[in-house]
Amino acid sequence: MKLVRVVGVALAALVCVVFADDAMEATKGVFATQTATSGSTLDGLWVSNCYQFEDDDYQVRTFEFVLDHLATITTMSYPDQHCSDSPMGSTVISATWDLGEHRVTEEGLLAYTLDVLLKAGPRQELTTVNQIVHFQEESFILGINRQLDMYPDRLDWEISYTRVEQP
Repeated sequence: MKLVRVVGVALAALVCVVFADDAMEATKGVFATQTATSGSTLDGLWVSNCYQFEDDDYQVRTFEFVLDHLATITTMSYPDQHCSDSPMGSTVISATWDLGEHRVTEEGLLAYTLDVLLKAGPRQELTTVNQIVHFQEESFILGINRQLDMYPDRLDWEISYTRVEQP
């Protein structure tokens, strides 16, 4: 009887190891973190995937980080979930930004604070948006939060920004 228990425990441990190895392989690269060596890590043009903003409103957003702390943020709105129909409209915002200290997200991933100063609202008042950014290979994920004046604790995995190589 004792032999059956020992064999059963050993078999259960082997199954756990196999499942853990499969899970690690399946998520390989998903949680890979790229360390930001300086603000120039953001330099260039970044384009998001098509994501749902509201019921019948889908968006693609671009960030173009230039000249060491200047950025242009463009948001295109589309009526379809593939963002392939003609755009319904667009918004372009100029901003300044500063990549700051690192912190750990709720997911346990390394992210950096990103302070963005822009004009917002109907009166175009200067507003600082406290954001976090998690870098992956040639892409980044921003945080998700409802308050602009607080740094988010978790990442918004529904929207991913990919670097676009420019000639």
